[in-house]
Parts: sequence; C-alpha cells; structure tokens
Amino acid sequence: MDNSDHKRLLFEETEEILGKIDRLALHPKFKLQLYMKYLLPKISWHLTIADIDKTWVRHTLDMMCHNKFREWLEIPPCGTLDILLLAKSKFGLNIIDISAKFTQCQVILYPGSRVYQASSTNTNVQYDHYLKPKEVIQEIRAEKVANITYNLTSQSLIIKSLWNEAFPEMIHLDEGRYTWRHNSILKHLVEYLSSVKKDLRFYADVEGFENPSVVTGFDDRPDMIIENYTNRAIYAIELTVGFETNITKNCIRKTTRYRNLCNALKQRYNTVEYLNLSMGAIGVIGIECKKIYGFLENHIKAEKYRQFGFSLQLLNPIHWFQFADDAAVITGQESENQHLLNRFSIWCQWSNMVVRVDKCSTFGIKKVLSKSAQYLPKLLINKDLIPTIKTGESFEYLGRHFDFNMTNEKHKSEVISLIDELMSEIDLKPLHPKNKILLYSRYVLSKLSWHFTVATISKTWVVENIDSLVNKYIRKWLEVPISGTLSNVNF
Repeated sequence: MDNSDHKRLLFEETEEILGKIDRLALHPKFKLQLYMKYLLPKISWHLTIADIDKTWVRHTLDMMCHNKFREWLEIPPCGTLDILLLAKSKFGLNIIDISAKFTQCQVILYPGSRVYQASSTNTNVQYDHYLKPKEVIQEIRAEKVANITYNLTSQSLIIKSLWNEAFPEMIHLDEGRYTWRHNSILKHLVEYLSSVKKDLRFYADVEGFENPSVVTGFDDRPDMIIENYTNRAIYAIELTVGFETNITKNCIRKTTRYRNLCNALKQRYNTVEYLNLSMGAIGVIGIECKKIYGFLENHIKAEKYRQFGFSLQLLNPIHWFQFADDAAVITGQESENQHLLNRFSIWCQWSNMVVRVDKCSTFGIKKVLSKSAQYLPKLLINKDLIPTIKTGESFEYLGRHFDFNMTNEKHKSEVISLIDELMSEIDLKPLHPKNKILLYSRYVLSKLSWHFTVATISKTWVVENIDSLVNKYIRKWLEVPISGTLSNVNF
C-alpha cells in the first residue's frame, strides 16, 4: 500500500495539464485561473483517496507548479511567491498550492466518511485538528502574511508599503468621513509645501503634523492651516475629493461651513483667507480653486511655482480635462485654445512631463452660416504643429471615439472585429467546451465592457450582431442543433 500508482498518475497528469496551459496564448492571469479551476479539480480525487505523504506533494507537485508560476509571471528565482498565494484582500491573486488543496481534501474525507477511529492509525492524522476546509486556507495564508511581515526584507517592501497605506485601520485619519484618496492627497500636499516653505508653520490632519484644532478648536477643523507669524496671517485650506458633478456644490457647502470660523480668526490675525481645493475622483480640479494658484504664486517662492498658474479672464468658455498623462483642451475660440496650450506646455515643464506632439491631435468645429461644420485648426505646442483630424474621421480620447456626427460606427466596427477575433481564437484552442465558455464569460466580455460603457450603442444592434455571432460559436462547442434552444446555457 505504498500508493506509488497514485503518485505516478498525479505527477503525469499535473505535468501534462501544466504543459497544455503553458502552450495556450493567454494572459498569465487566465493561466492561473485555469490552474485553479481546471487542474486542481482534476487531481482532487487522487488527493482525497490516496494516502500520500504531504512532504512528497510539497517537494514534487508544488515545485513543478511554482516553476510554471515564475515563468508565466516573470518572477526571478530570488523573488518570493508568498505574495502570489495571498488573498485578494491582501493584494494577492487568491492562488493555493497543491499541498494546500491536498490538506483540504483530507479534511473533507474524514468528516464525510465518519471514520474518526481509523485516523488514529493513519499517516494523515495531522489533518484531524481542522474542522472545516476553509480553516486550511485561512491558516496557510496567515502563515504567508506572517512570513512577509517578519521574515522577508527587500522582496516584500512593495507589498508591505501597500498594506501600510491602503488598509483603513492603518490610516491616521480614522474618522469615517475621510477616504484613503483624500488622505493621500492631503499628506502629499502638506509634505511638499512644508519642504519648500520653511518660514511658514503648517497644521494638518495627517501624521507628523500638529492638528489644526490647536488653532481653530474642535468645532470647525479644516484639513490644513498655514500660519505666518511675521505678517500675522493665517490660511485655512479645505480639501474635497468627490464626484465631478458635485464639485461646485461641495465648494459652496464648505465655504458656508467655515465662514464663522474665518470671522472668529479675524480677531486674532491681520489676514485671514479661506482656500478651497476641490477635485474630482479622476483628478479634475474645479474652477473655484483659482485662489490656490494665487496663494502658490504669492507665498511659495520656489522657481517651479513661479511658472505655475494662469489667468482665466480671457478664456470663455474653457475646459481643461486631465486624467493621468492624457489631457484634453476645449475652448470656444482657436486663439484661446492656443493661449491655453501655451500654459499647458509650461505646466508640463513644471511637472517634468514630455509632450509627444506626434501623438496629439486637434479637432475643430465652427459655424458656417447657420450650420456647424468641421474644419482643420492650426495649433502649435512647443513650436510644433499639432496633427489635425481630417474631415469625416474620428479621434480617440480615454477609449472613446469622437467624430463630427457622433455615429459610434468606429466602436461598432471595433466590437465586431474584436468579438470575432477572440471567439475564433478560443475556438481553435484544444479545450473542453465548458472551459471555452468560461473564457468567453471571464475574458471576452471583460474586453468588450469598455466599448459598451462609453459608446451609445442600441441594445437591438448588440442582439442582432453580437449575440448572434456568439451563439453560433456556443452551438458549435456544445453541438446544439439549430432547432435547439440556448436558454439553459444562460442559467
């Protein structure tokens, strides 16, 4: 009863399935999902009924899988896989080893068979202290967290910094009205301002600074207080991070809230100024924040800040949308757009960003008699002419295609070509129909989600063009005739 046959079958089947997954042209994330959803269930029966030593599973099967994980994720031999095996709540990938699955299977076996006495003479008696299979994963992942926290050094610096900054219990501002995004922006702002302006005293509701309540009391407490002893001046700064549609509403609400505080501070200081910094969740700054630019220009004398900011009086209307390194400038006149582009290039120099003019584009609409028409504007940035969008063509910004007629034809053609390419690629894979459908639901639909989110496409068009194409492949995989229904597949 040495279970050598089970060991041989386990080794061969694991090696064969890992090889098949490795040869598939899939993202590493989906290869790991196939490992979890296909490989582990295939070998679960052997792990349940065979009396195999856990040491053999760990040294043989786990090592084989770890080599593939390192190859798929490009992790060097010096890198740890402990982070990979953490739960998603700890920024892991929710993966378990075969040895952990083996322990789970052994825990399932004994309560299911009700043979408690037999376990006293069995080699797997060490699994009897678990009451549920879920406890196995919890204990193993707790060991991984402890290993990262106490034993690893440089390999786990990134994940430990994420834990320290991202978990709510680690945030210095432990009140429910604050969010992690708000706290991060406030912390970065006060640390940078205090580093470039040493003669001002900063109070902020973040770790490492005195609380603003020292100056204002506990009834009204702005996010930041800047005090100038020399001029007897004080500046109350309130940061608001919310939805773009609520920026103006938030500014009015906060201004009303701190009006009484500013009136009270005027009895103690010569100059009292309230500054509101409101921005959206994706980085859009409200027009009410003009005072912040003036404050930086007048009080922060660093060379970079002398170039920052511009006047809004000549620009009407004006919109400057910024999302990470993508920007869009919209104005009513071509001359105003050129003026704003000049300010934008200065801002890029201030933030050490390089503008790729060859990747930029301009799109112009002007009124001809009583109708609007597309034209080719001539705009420069850094003395280079920006390429123009030709008449009838579209441009793309943040994944959304814009043309003069807003027909969404570009999105429709991309959706059809994308779904046909992905479904035909899945069709060629030597996979079980169940796994092909799994790839469709987990991979294909996620690839289409952005088009469906940003584009105004009618549901009728999707049903007639996309659903019919997908149903054709599903009928082929499941060998469902034309007369058969696919209603059960959608359950």
